[in-house]
Amino acid sequence: MLIAKTMPTTDKRLDRLVTDLGAAIRERRQAKNLSQEAFAEIADFDRTYISLLERGERNPSFTNLCRVAAALDTTPSELLKGIKYGA
Repeated sequence: MLIAKTMPTTDKRLDRLVTDLGAAIRERRQAKNLSQEAFAEIADFDRTYISLLERGERNPSFTNLCRVAAALDTTPSELLKGIKYGA
């Protein structure tokens, strides 16, 4: 199981991007009727990492974003759709 550390930021707009991504991940996971635990097992992450992602407390690497997207049967670009810097 992999747990990644977040990069601290002082830019609230960047924080909002990570929070919006977490919300998109949560929405997709719930649409598939998956618990965080079941989703974490499919994606091969620790459940706490999934929780942190969904709350916007972790900024996933590109490879982890790809793993999350694959586990949700989608693409990274679909997860990022509609998320804009400064919005």
